[in-house]
Amino acid sequence: MSGDFLTAAGAGGWNVVQYAFLQHAIAKECGLEAGILLHVVQDLHLYNKHTEQAAELIKRYAEDTGELNTKVQIKISDKPFFELTADDVELIGYEPKGKIDKLDVAI
Repeated sequence: MSGDFLTAAGAGGWNVVQYAFLQHAIAKECGLEAGILLHVVQDLHLYNKHTEQAAELIKRYAEDTGELNTKVQIKISDKPFFELTADDVELIGYEPKGKIDKLDVAI
């Protein structure tokens, strides 16, 4: 799997967030507890135009936690899977760090 470090596959990128939510939602629907999500990317890359934003992201996490990995829990309401909306999901332990300059997606 290939992934863009900032916009998709790394450091809490969109792909990781989607997969974590899906894992928790399906586990809840099946009456199971979600396990640990391990997201492996073979070709994680950072585009030249994103180097300043990447440095800022790493700096923020290192300053706050002393490490890059933080644990966020996902709490999902008891609605059936296909009735879930964004309002039915709570992220516990997530602390937004503020906006980082615009990230253009490379095409």
